[in-house]
Amino acid sequence: MINISGLIVQQMIDKNIIDTQDKELYNYGIKSTINILINILTAICIGVCMHKLITVLVFLSSFITLRTFTGGYHSKRKLTCYILSNSLIFILCVIINYISINKNKILGLCILLFAIYTIHKLSPMGSISKPLDDTEIIFFKKMVNIILTLQTLLLSIFYYFKLINYTTIILFSFIIISILLILSKMKFIIISKFSKI
Repeated sequence: MINISGLIVQQMIDKNIIDTQDKELYNYGIKSTINILINILTAICIGVCMHKLITVLVFLSSFITLRTFTGGYHSKRKLTCYILSNSLIFILCVIINYISINKNKILGLCILLFAIYTIHKLSPMGSISKPLDDTEIIFFKKMVNIILTLQTLLLSIFYYFKLINYTTIILFSFIIISILLILSKMKFIIISKFSKI
């Protein structure tokens, strides 16, 4: 397989754009960017093929902006992440016409409140390989609260104007992020129990 990020970094070094000592850092950054772009492009293709492009774009906008600061469970392998992420997009595109918080408002409100509480309480969450320092925790927590407040306001506006599908999409995003935070918290608890043995 061609190492595209390695080729780009080498070109940057050859043109004196970056120093050789920064090669690994730039290689990692470019590789991560390429992986994210591939995920987003695949999600957009799924949306186009299923005639749900707006659904996918609303979900990605909600999910990515919040997930960037919440942290939570991350797959160790990029391929697993790619498959799981795009499976969620596919599932959303399939079920969006069959679920609606309008059908059971109390259940929808309870799920929404639980998801908001979980996101607020558990985020930001670092990982074992990259724990957050105090400055990052303060900044990320502030960003999570701002984004969560804005998205909840947007969700409310969508609901008020009877744009129920968009309300459901943002709720779906909140649910997925909550689940990822809970899984990460469980992983931390299990690892800490085994490390004490």
